[in-house]
Amino acid sequence: MTNQKLIVPVDPDLRKNIKYALVVWLIPVFILAVCYGNVRFYLTGTLYDVLSFFLVGPLIFMTIMFLLLLWGAFLIPKKGEAVAILNQDGIWLARFGFIEWKEIREFAPYSYRGTPEVIGIRVKNNKKISKQSSIAGKLDFFWAKLIGYPPIRITGIALENGEVISFAKQFLQF
Repeated sequence: MTNQKLIVPVDPDLRKNIKYALVVWLIPVFILAVCYGNVRFYLTGTLYDVLSFFLVGPLIFMTIMFLLLLWGAFLIPKKGEAVAILNQDGIWLARFGFIEWKEIREFAPYSYRGTPEVIGIRVKNNKKISKQSSIAGKLDFFWAKLIGYPPIRITGIALENGEVISFAKQFLQF
């Protein structure tokens, strides 16, 4: 029983869902761009300045968010790849590297304002884990600090959250 290992594969439908999200995100970008083009063509003066201010800001924001979503789509593990690997020593996560069980303060289901339930992980030393994280992992720590959710989340997996949590509980030392 010392060589127990749980490989948590990525959900095979995750890439398909991201493609739909990209298409849906393009709709408001397109609408804002068309509105801005019409304002530029038909209006001048102060009214143009006011309307363009309220159209350009959201257009730039939505475009940047679309590009980040597109970049994130390329970072999603491919079908059959592991999101996490759990064993008796700790857990390996694609964005965060290897984390020993003794470093983990909380390993539980988490949901934020009606979002689907994911596995949330809080660690005892955020700085140590952040240093070994990828750029995406460092961004996760940044956003988690601002919003207050667990910095490490296991999402988009093919297994049930309960299966992963029950496997991890046999090694956790709170």
